[in-house]
Amino acid sequence: MARLVVDPHFHQLTRPDRLTFAGEFIPEFPTVGRQPINRINTISTPSSAIGSGVWMNGRSEFPINLRTTDNSDPELMVGQVYDIEGHLTGCNFYRVPNLTFVPSAATASTLVFRERIRVTGLGTVSRTRQFPIGRNDVNPLTEAIVEHQDERALGGRIRVRCLLGWRFCQIDGNVQLFDGSRIFYTGILNGYDPNSGRLIIEVGNATVNFVATLLDDAESSGSELGDDF
Repeated sequence: MARLVVDPHFHQLTRPDRLTFAGEFIPEFPTVGRQPINRINTISTPSSAIGSGVWMNGRSEFPINLRTTDNSDPELMVGQVYDIEGHLTGCNFYRVPNLTFVPSAATASTLVFRERIRVTGLGTVSRTRQFPIGRNDVNPLTEAIVEHQDERALGGRIRVRCLLGWRFCQIDGNVQLFDGSRIFYTGILNGYDPNSGRLIIEVGNATVNFVATLLDDAESSGSELGDDF
């Protein structure tokens, strides 16, 4: 199982925020709805994605909205499975995630069983919490709220719940994520919080520029943080 990597010089961490997806989807309704996003009527196709049900009250599927980058009709057939790649761009007023893609990026698939949505993200840690998991030798579950700047989202930003530790990307026992650090991660989208609209991402691999233990070491040795923080 992969472990959290701490690398202040990792080149990805200096790039602009992003939150991308790739996966299989089945449109559920023939009509295309219009939803106001940033005061612009945006066309979207209600669809569904596969999840484990752990964070969605046992439901193995959860709703999502498929949108195109040019706000055109996606022209997706109801019941057909599509392979689609694009960007996660927040949620609508009902807290359902919006997935935006280039129209030509949707291809019909012959898959019978869909896999869960794969996600790659680059953002900033804003808050963390830990939840003990029974035995002392089990890595506790760490929830990191990660913020991604994106002008296409309501409020211009997307906040997601990244899950690490436990059965996911492992964190050494003496390491704590530092609020304000940059994080680059890959993982699986496994639902969303219906109250806040925050996506729930089970992280498989992650790299950050700073953690709390590194700050403690720097202070004890009298050194200073680099300018790239």
